[in-house]
Amino acid sequence: MKYLDPWWFDKSGPNGRKTCKTRKRRLRIPIFLHLPPFHFPVSKNFRTTPHGIILKSAALALFFVVNACAAVTPIPSNHLREGSSDPIEKQLRAEAEHWKAVRHRLGGIGSTGVDCSGFVMMIYDKLFGIHLPRTTEKLARIGSSVPKSRLQPGDLVFFMPGRNNGHVGIYLNNGEFVHASTRRGVTISRMNTPYWRNAYWTSRRVLSTEN
Repeated sequence: MKYLDPWWFDKSGPNGRKTCKTRKRRLRIPIFLHLPPFHFPVSKNFRTTPHGIILKSAALALFFVVNACAAVTPIPSNHLREGSSDPIEKQLRAEAEHWKAVRHRLGGIGSTGVDCSGFVMMIYDKLFGIHLPRTTEKLARIGSSVPKSRLQPGDLVFFMPGRNNGHVGIYLNNGEFVHASTRRGVTISRMNTPYWRNAYWTSRRVLSTEN
């Protein structure tokens, strides 16, 4: 491994200049730890003292620890799907695969385009034989209210991204729900992202526990 050999100096040289003749000791630092100088809120003279060098080394160590923690890769959603044993969730995820290429279209209820309430209506009719209202406003009035912390696969989750723009999707599991997004079309999103967490409105349970 290559090393850098920084020196510790004092100002005993002519005209107060730093000189190698006045070196006190040598600190061997691996070359991969050599980064651009940190800017500490201390005087310039302090940085060249033993205490200053130690402080800089400690800051470098903290820098690598923090970056190592920030680089942890989140668990992809497909890993969560493999452990699913709920039959309703499996049905919903399988059906979502057939709709994943369908774009959003206001008022649409088919493969050429579908909006959020139309998508929910089509899914419930096909998978569960339940005929739901056509609009988000009417969907929010059916079934029974359920807390966000007790959601089950198949529950309807409602959001209010704008003042008068209601949005609805179907809960899957692990904080995920399937819906017809205005930008991405039919897709699976996470409720714990800042956008959906702030826009969350309410949840309703339409399916009985026997289903």
